[in-house]
Formats: sequence, C-alpha cells, structure tokens
Amino acid sequence: IYGMMVMPVLIGFGVLSVDVARLSLAKTELQAAADAAARHALPGIGNGTAAARALDAADDNLVLGSPMSITTGDIETGTWNSVTRSFSP
Repeated sequence: IYGMMVMPVLIGFGVLSVDVARLSLAKTELQAAADAAARHALPGIGNGTAAARALDAADDNLVLGSPMSITTGDIETGTWNSVTRSFSP
C-alpha cells in the first residue's frame, strides 16, 4: 500500500526532471544559435549585410527541432567597449 502512495510522487519527480532537462537543452541551443548568428553576421557589418547574414545563420540552427526564428528587429549592431564593459548601439 505504501508503494501505491509513493509511486505518483516518484513519477512526478521523473516528469519534472525531464522538463528541466528539456528547458536546459533549449537554453543551450538558443545560446549556440545566437552566437552562430552573431559570428556569421560579423563580416557583413562593413557592407550592410549583417542583418541578412544573421537571419540566414539563425534559420540554419534548430532549437528543440524547429528553426530559430528571429526578425531584423531582434538584431542590434554596435560596438563593445572592453574598458567599461558596455555595449553601445
């Protein structure tokens, strides 16, 4: 009888751990896709093709089995100041 009372709790913890692992995977895949898009866009900053290159790279990356979807409004170019550790658009 104790097994019947404990089993739903154990199943609940198992389901929760799978959900947490899936969230962690999504976060890692999103970060990798964002980094890839930023690296791929870098050569296009000088000639104005950075946004198109970033969109192209984002579409090539999957997040939980679906292509990462970003818009040009999600892309922000600027400069990084390593002394003040700040980003200026």
